[in-house]
Amino acid sequence: MDTDHDGTLSPAEASAQAGRDCSALTAGIHATTAPPPAQPAGPAVLTFRLRAATYRLLPGQAGLHTGRLECRLTAPATLARGARVRFTSGVQDSHIGWHEITARGAGIPLATSDVPARSVSGELHTYPADLLSSPLDTRHAAVLLGAGPGPATTARTPAAGWATHWYAALDRHLGALTDRRTLTLPVGLLAVLMSLVLGAGHAALPGHGKTIMAAYLAGRQGRPRDAVTVATTVTLTHTASVLALG
Repeated sequence: MDTDHDGTLSPAEASAQAGRDCSALTAGIHATTAPPPAQPAGPAVLTFRLRAATYRLLPGQAGLHTGRLECRLTAPATLARGARVRFTSGVQDSHIGWHEITARGAGIPLATSDVPARSVSGELHTYPADLLSSPLDTRHAAVLLGAGPGPATTARTPAAGWATHWYAALDRHLGALTDRRTLTLPVGLLAVLMSLVLGAGHAALPGHGKTIMAAYLAGRQGRPRDAVTVATTVTLTHTASVLALG
């Protein structure tokens, strides 16, 4: 993106990147509208047009930046009560990460929707810490227009407990400690200690297929000694791989 290679992202460079990325995203979107069953007309394909595109850098973890791309699109359509709208984001299956779709009616009430009206991540601003190990992956949406606010679905997400909030706060504090050009010995030792605590917390939280391992042990009627063996094996392989990478 830094086309003049001066080490900074100028407004012109950010605008050019936003235009390219949003144009590519717009081309991948596929959406159709279908009239009520009583009408003889068939489905119509929506043609989206890019209205505005912005790209900016936001503070991320450990002093790094996170790029935020926003694309505002519009597509003309004639909609009536009983019409259906189907939307596909077009994101490739190989693109892993958080994918979320919401649907709201501004002057057009929704009767039913298979996506929520409110974003659980604040429109990709604040991700729930308890969902990062299993991020949302919504790429399709179907909406039925009605006469008034109807039973639109809401996202059902597990509530984060005090341990999850504490773990996330400790993780942010560790990132702030290590985000320095020079580390003193006390700060370095404190960072190592916090890393050990974070590792223990990470092992206790969901992720890394622990549910699968628990189901395996239960299915085999494993003894506590078998569970300790599995846990020790995972610990050793994790530690060995980190040391090897380091």
